[in-house]
Amino acid sequence: MAASVSTCKSASFSLALRIRIRLAKMLQESMPRVYSDAAHEGFGKVYSMRQQAFANAETIPDMCYEHKQFTKIGHGQNVKELEAFTNLSSTCKPDDKSKLIETRKVSRNPSFTPEVRKNLRKMYDATEKPQIEPCDYTIHVRRGDVNEKNWPERWLPDEFYTDMIGKIKDKQPDSDVCVVTESKTDLYEKAGARVIRTGLKESYHHMVTSKNLIVSYSALSGSAGLLNENKVWFPDTSQHPRFASESVRSKWEEYGWSKLVL
Repeated sequence: MAASVSTCKSASFSLALRIRIRLAKMLQESMPRVYSDAAHEGFGKVYSMRQQAFANAETIPDMCYEHKQFTKIGHGQNVKELEAFTNLSSTCKPDDKSKLIETRKVSRNPSFTPEVRKNLRKMYDATEKPQIEPCDYTIHVRRGDVNEKNWPERWLPDEFYTDMIGKIKDKQPDSDVCVVTESKTDLYEKAGARVIRTGLKESYHHMVTSKNLIVSYSALSGSAGLLNENKVWFPDTSQHPRFASESVRSKWEEYGWSKLVL
């Protein structure tokens, strides 16, 4: 009889253990690790996709962010330096083996709540940054691979920006207006702006810290705008209807950004 009881207890314990293991697996499967491993793109796109993964993980219940380090960034940028510069980190536990899911399969339009943006900025601020004097206004002029023929929805002419600089200076003559761009033109300086040409990290940090950031249709200034704790604007392009779709402008408004009307 004692042996029978012992066998029964052992079987019960084994069944309970199997149930616990199965429940643990089910629990892990219901709490996926969200990630992005975007690569071979510009820094703005590579970082922006990871910001989106972080936002999805932070705002959807029972998910965590699994950080995938930068592996390849376009234009020959140093991945180790930019990894340290952005300083993103996982929110999943180190031994978490739950299901991995790419962020775009979760949502292509994550919610960047104030708390999400605060946490992204906290990580960004935790590592060394260039010593700069923040600008009163920083305007991102998207150029590089963008031109009027290739990307008309991302293109605005130089005259649009020189007019913007002039109007800002007319209203605030002593304001420090900066331009971040790959353009080689001297038109912006002639209009009264200071063009930042001191490297990617310095340019990016100017956008993050500017008192007023005016974004372009670009992942570079868009990701910086999500970190900027001051005022973020998007250009009034009523005279350029091809620039940015209504859905893009709606997303900017969801972030709390405002149309700059001068």
